[in-house]
Amino acid sequence: MGMTVATPLLLCAFFIFILQVFAEKPISEAKGESVILQESIIKEVNENAKAGWKAAFNPRFSNFTVSQFKRLLGVKPPREGDLKSIPILTHPKLKNLPKEFDARTAWPQCSTIGRILDQGHCGSCWAFGAVESLSDRFCIHYGLNISLSVNDVIACCGFSCGNGCDGGSPIRAWHYFIRKGVVSEKCDPYFDNIGCSHPGCEPTYPTPQCNRKCVKENLLWSKSKHFGVNAYMISSDPYSIMTEVYKNGPVEVALNVYEDFAHYKSGVYKHVTGEYIGGHAVKLIGWGTSEEGEDYWLLVNSWNKGWGDDGYFKIRRGTNECDIESNVVAGLPSARNLNVELDDDFLNVAAEKPISEAKLESAILQDSIVKQVNENAEAGWKAAFNPQLSNFTVSQFKRLLGVKPAREGDLEGIPVLTHPRLKELPKEFDARKAWPQCSTIGKILDQGHCGSCWAFGAVESLSDRFCIHYNLSISLSVNDLLACCGFLCGSGCDGGYPIAAWRYFKRRGVVTEECDPYFDTTGCSHPGCEPLYPTPKCHRKCVKGNELWRKSKHYGVNAYRVSHDPQSIMAEVYKNGPVEVSFTVYEDFAHYKSGVYKHVTGGNMGGHAVKLIGWGTSEQGEDYWLIVNSWNRGWGEDGYFKIRRGTNECGIEHNVVAGLPSARNLNVELGDAVLDASM
Repeated sequence: MGMTVATPLLLCAFFIFILQVFAEKPISEAKGESVILQESIIKEVNENAKAGWKAAFNPRFSNFTVSQFKRLLGVKPPREGDLKSIPILTHPKLKNLPKEFDARTAWPQCSTIGRILDQGHCGSCWAFGAVESLSDRFCIHYGLNISLSVNDVIACCGFSCGNGCDGGSPIRAWHYFIRKGVVSEKCDPYFDNIGCSHPGCEPTYPTPQCNRKCVKENLLWSKSKHFGVNAYMISSDPYSIMTEVYKNGPVEVALNVYEDFAHYKSGVYKHVTGEYIGGHAVKLIGWGTSEEGEDYWLLVNSWNKGWGDDGYFKIRRGTNECDIESNVVAGLPSARNLNVELDDDFLNVAAEKPISEAKLESAILQDSIVKQVNENAEAGWKAAFNPQLSNFTVSQFKRLLGVKPAREGDLEGIPVLTHPRLKELPKEFDARKAWPQCSTIGKILDQGHCGSCWAFGAVESLSDRFCIHYNLSISLSVNDLLACCGFLCGSGCDGGYPIAAWRYFKRRGVVTEECDPYFDTTGCSHPGCEPLYPTPKCHRKCVKGNELWRKSKHYGVNAYRVSHDPQSIMAEVYKNGPVEVSFTVYEDFAHYKSGVYKHVTGGNMGGHAVKLIGWGTSEQGEDYWLIVNSWNRGWGEDGYFKIRRGTNECGIEHNVVAGLPSARNLNVELGDAVLDASM
């Protein structure tokens, strides 16, 4: 199913590979000062009947020494820990993958895909490969033809990315897109004001300074920023790489470069002769098979049109030639800062109009709302002054609603699970009764004054699923997720992304509530004691000295969305247990007491995440979902509520996420049913 996260073994193997890339012997001074283009290499390649490619004196390097050529190869080895939190995306093999594919013809409206650039004398290939790929993806996913700035990345990412013109880390460039964004080429061009490519005019041009100011005064730096949603590696399986390019667009790849590569002119490259020089990053845009039957990757280089096949090259596919299939990175573009129309219903969750200061300071519970609901014969539910929110202002109530609007693209790499219609689905279902041994299912918790609903919904559902699938009665820690997932999940008590929580379970796992409780040592719910309690710090240490943090971790197998078809949602809950759902909350929801909720009155307050545990039909014939909230028992129907089913009330059927529990770290035997449950 969709994305799988790297095991420690996979990451270890990857780390060893990338270190080997830079384990070359030092080049002697005499060798460094010799010219890179050699007649002997051209002769050896062209006289080799099995080479599969032709060599030539590429004019791009006519005056380059080996030392200058080596400087272009700017892929640095990762620092320790760089890859630990990076997901590895593995795509299932698609039946409809074409034998040949060229992103230029697949998306002809995107002129950036086939553009050949020149990095000059600067070792900025790591930034070029990333920026070019992201530019292409903005066009593919948003119809936005834009060239993004390499200068921004090499000048402003700083030590976080590497050393600018002296090399950097491809995956760090993609992380920079998430954290800081990247401006347009128009704002911060790679060419200076006299039209000379800088870096490029000098043999060793220094890294440009970061000015954070557009060259054109009518452009604002902050307004010119374009962001990424995520950063991930792609499995070295060629079909996974092909699927990623086919679905999402060009990717950045790094490869080992040998002396003969400088002489490439045409054909399908494979290493024939010459010493290893360094690591280089380029953009992969397609694949095919040569007339001689050699499978290849199609790539765009950043050495201008005076090198290779008019700036492009092909390299052998399926054999990990020069380790090219072992280092593939990418990410999805974000709608942040864009004036584009988003189709995803989820983004509407937080699309409320700004609320006045006076309104924010007013009480959330209002007589007028209670009256309007209770006097409406068609409402189908009753309103009341819920004691849990008796002292809450509108501002404090809004803070509970911690579902952030999805970063566009967050959900594109997530599989959508559609269940076939089950004949045995009951008309009414309650997970508490279906799995009575699982006490966590019906447990009502309290998120306090923290916007941690996104974490509660996920952790509660996963706790239930550990009991259902492994007969393990355990309460998992909201605190771990809230404090330790960091920006990948959102902003802790200031809100987060439900699907990111499920991804965290796969990558990092989550400890038990006993190891890292939501309540502090004085028994006061933290967050909860203060009106605006800050996100707790991540300590990665169990409160009980005899428990080990890593031994207390419980993992997820996968993360997926469930199709918004009510029958699919019902089948998922029936087969696998409770799910996390998000929906738009209006003012009247704060007053819910009983019945089947549907929006009657009041403004949009924000997005909220809860746990769906069943369904049924009211005495009045209204189909409903049965849901557990995290606002204690002083709200609603003893902490529960029902909401109209089958009409996507408040967007609740369009935002269903879940995942299966993993046996990793557990002393249990795996059953086939668990492994097959999501297929």
